[in-house]
Amino acid sequence: MSPILDQLQARLPGACRYFQEYGEQSLVELSRAFHLPGPPPSPTLRAAVARRTYDLYGPDLAARVEAGLARGQPALTAHHHGLDTHPEMVQGGLLFALADILPGAENWGPLSSGPAEPPGPHPRSGEVRPSPSPEPPPTLILACGTVSLRSPTGPGGLMLGRRGADGRLIRAHLFPRSLDACQVGLAPPLTSDQMDDFRDRLKTMPLLTWEREAVSGLLDHFLLHPDFLTRPDFIAQAAWFNSAVWAARLPGGPPLVFLELESVVGDCLKADLQRPDSPVHRLLTDKKIRGRLLSALAGRVGCWSPRLLDQGLDPALLADSAQPWGTVLFWETDRRGRRQSLALGREGGRTVLRGGSSVWPLTPESLATGLTERRLQPGLFLVYLILAWHRLRTFGGIFMVDYLPAMLRIAEELLETSLGAGQLGDEAGRLAAGPQALRLAVTENGVRRPQSMGAVVLSAVGPLTADRLEFLGRTRLRDLWPFTAGEWYQEEIPPARRAPGWPEEVARLRQSGGGLEFEL
Repeated sequence: MSPILDQLQARLPGACRYFQEYGEQSLVELSRAFHLPGPPPSPTLRAAVARRTYDLYGPDLAARVEAGLARGQPALTAHHHGLDTHPEMVQGGLLFALADILPGAENWGPLSSGPAEPPGPHPRSGEVRPSPSPEPPPTLILACGTVSLRSPTGPGGLMLGRRGADGRLIRAHLFPRSLDACQVGLAPPLTSDQMDDFRDRLKTMPLLTWEREAVSGLLDHFLLHPDFLTRPDFIAQAAWFNSAVWAARLPGGPPLVFLELESVVGDCLKADLQRPDSPVHRLLTDKKIRGRLLSALAGRVGCWSPRLLDQGLDPALLADSAQPWGTVLFWETDRRGRRQSLALGREGGRTVLRGGSSVWPLTPESLATGLTERRLQPGLFLVYLILAWHRLRTFGGIFMVDYLPAMLRIAEELLETSLGAGQLGDEAGRLAAGPQALRLAVTENGVRRPQSMGAVVLSAVGPLTADRLEFLGRTRLRDLWPFTAGEWYQEEIPPARRAPGWPEEVARLRQSGGGLEFEL
């Protein structure tokens, strides 16, 4: 293996292992595996999802989502962080839904003969063949809302699916810099004035002609649409935007339902806090069980630093949302929408969570109040513990493959040994985002350079027609590995740590491998 692949294996062992284990499967087989029948989620979770869907999309889609969940429909989680822009996020959603998008995919059987021949020139119009009856359920995405608008995945701006000559992704932020640290789920709505300012800033950016036209199209048809601008907050705007752009990419495919992850989980958590017999209730409030859990998960990805366990940290440190310590069970939110760490401590003879601005007794009543007021948000571990306990099958991205199953295994062992309850489900964290199946061939200075495709590029090339989707469905995962590895290397390995000669090796990887390629 080359030095850069060795580095990638060390950085993303689970993701690399995924390609090795499932390499012979086609993308439609992988997508079909996401939707194998499973147990339905709890009535509490189904009601929470249906209620949020009703508020954003109306009764028809709420009924379809609830019916899908009753049949064991899974969800894509911690996936989109705001507006659907990042290439991995765009392609992860497409892979997740591919079996529902392609008519008759359930009858394709194992596809071991290799990818089909690429389709002919891409027409600017054309529709996907309608899905057979009965209608598939909407594609359900539960989006992480506690990340800030300055998150690396760029929810506060449009991240174009092209790197500049220096390898950097081109980005233009929609929100003013004063809101950089505000959480996505608490951000105010974008306004027409901000969109006008964004259009002016685009004039100074080094965009190609087709990029400028595509971004202008997103502005004119979606971001300045009255249905977008009249939404009450950014998460509601993101729900409308993602669903509308999804429908434009995949006419005739299943609709997309985009909900904030923490709101759904918060509804379930508040119900669990009212039930003393709930395992989640006891994990939070039983001192012995809680202590074992906190010690076992301290220092793990997505959890909390050991320093946050009863160390009496200065609240000024906890208020720094950029610090790398994580948070104990919940995030605290300040009046500007910024998230702050919480540390475990003792005060007045009781266990508390101490933040940058408040002290929260670790009692069901205090936590329920904080959740209702949106001053507390469940942290990553608590989010997936709740989803697993309520039996929602969740799929996600490249990091989750390693840390999420390990995290939940510890919780399940504690549930089984301390409470006589377990079975959180073994599906959590299965890879659905990451394989780069859509590629754009950009020619710069006479050199053809394939790159991954995001929302802006798809807007430029038009709807994904049936022949191109079928080509994707028959493409094997292993054929995507070289190109994907080259993309991931630049995403995940800091420049200072990259191996000598990495640009040439990445260029070689990006030129090889399969996928559906567009040229503009």
